[in-house]
Amino acid sequence: GDFTNGDGTGGHAASWQGYCNGVVESSSSNCSKTSWTIPDEAYNGLIHTPYALSMAKTNAPHTGGSQFFIVDGGSSPSHLDGVHTVFGHVVNGTEVVDSISQVSVDGWGDVPNNAVTIISAYPFDLDSDGDGVIDDDDEFPNDENETTDSDGDGVGDNADTFPEDENETADSDGDGVGDNADDFPDDENETTDSDGDGVGNNSDAFPEDANETADSDGDGVGDNADIKPEDPEVSVEDDLQTEKQSVLSDSLLWGIVGAMVFLGLCFLVMAVSTRRKKTPDSPFDATDSIWNEN
Repeated sequence: GDFTNGDGTGGHAASWQGYCNGVVESSSSNCSKTSWTIPDEAYNGLIHTPYALSMAKTNAPHTGGSQFFIVDGGSSPSHLDGVHTVFGHVVNGTEVVDSISQVSVDGWGDVPNNAVTIISAYPFDLDSDGDGVIDDDDEFPNDENETTDSDGDGVGDNADTFPEDENETADSDGDGVGDNADDFPDDENETTDSDGDGVGNNSDAFPEDANETADSDGDGVGDNADIKPEDPEVSVEDDLQTEKQSVLSDSLLWGIVGAMVFLGLCFLVMAVSTRRKKTPDSPFDATDSIWNEN
């Protein structure tokens, strides 16, 4: 078909596209309007399937115009892919296309013996994925589950946990922080590791100290630096020295007390012995010492 002559001949671009009979031209004033052509778009991802509407061109590049053809229902001419530009598809009235393909021709130039005239044709907005949103308005024309990408990150809003944040698309642990910003994307209890020690801030007793994570005795000194991590009274060497001195002082004190008690007992025994001295004529009893001759 052709919109210029109405008889399958002729054809040119409806507007200036920078090509004159397939050759780049700087200005339309240097080219007759009937020679305006369109640059190739043959590699637009569309192929010649049954009822495809395609722009025809010569064997030279960038020579597309108003010539077009429709692939009939019983054909899939893959040899045309990448040669001519598919730009549409018949969505209603395919039986008309099939009937046209059955008309008799002259056998020489495949010209119909009786002219075929399409009385009316209406362009429909294409909805390739059938999601109810036409391709022109659908940011995902081939995905029936997506139509919009609000943040432009390449992930549709329906699948994007953060549709307004171009830096995030998923939140694997459901903690409200996107995986990209979450230092612990699979741990719902942690999101940040300020000191980079591998332990999240919520679990780290020292979130700003890469050398410490725990304080078992709660003395404010991390277990790694604490010489007695289970004793809140001792954490550094000075504390240990003080503890040793305290133990030594206690031992000395108890030694002095013990010595004083011993001396006191000795004095007590001597005093009792002095008061119980006997005369030579005193009778011997069981309480007298055999060594005491007095």
